[in-house]
Amino acid sequence: MNERMGEAPWYGRVTSATVSGFTAECWSEDTEGARVPRFGELVCAVDGPAPVYALVTDVATGPADSTRPVQLRGAPGVPLEEVHRQHPHVLPLLRTGFSATTVGHGRDGTLRPSLPGSPPPVLAGVRGCTDDELAQVCRSPDFVPLLMLTGVLGDQALAALVRRAAATHPDPSGELVRLCREIGAHYAGDPQRWMTLLRLVDPGGEA
Repeated sequence: MNERMGEAPWYGRVTSATVSGFTAECWSEDTEGARVPRFGELVCAVDGPAPVYALVTDVATGPADSTRPVQLRGAPGVPLEEVHRQHPHVLPLLRTGFSATTVGHGRDGTLRPSLPGSPPPVLAGVRGCTDDELAQVCRSPDFVPLLMLTGVLGDQALAALVRRAAATHPDPSGELVRLCREIGAHYAGDPQRWMTLLRLVDPGGEA
């Protein structure tokens, strides 16, 4: 999926979940090895009856306490680094989290592109996925209808997933064409939406 996939990074823990998706909070910046997933990245909630694979469809940063909104700091033109230096108390008050839509789950040693029987438990660990897991998910994109229900964010995340899957394949161009052909069948009833998605996936028109 990306250049660091020798060992999948850990991102955080689930804070709420349904079978169709979950939200998770990332570890704070001062936690060793803490990272934030990218929009459209494939992640896995590893604890529970079965691993649940999901696509990141939103990433957000805001105050840890919703009753204490962040106040405007720094004069116009002041670099962000200087604002942080002048107001060091702000960053510890923030938290970053992400939402992910389920695209599959593990069962009997295989990855199935369908909803799990139960959601991942709250506080389940969430990690990134390996190139092999990405290839397994994209081998048969039967998960596409699950993403279509999430609208524009799901389409944008799907486009990012396809680009990464093609980039890590031994035959990037061939894989891009295959994925676009198979995914396009799910959008047959909405050709305008499909053409918008296709432009996101393949701006150069190779597919």
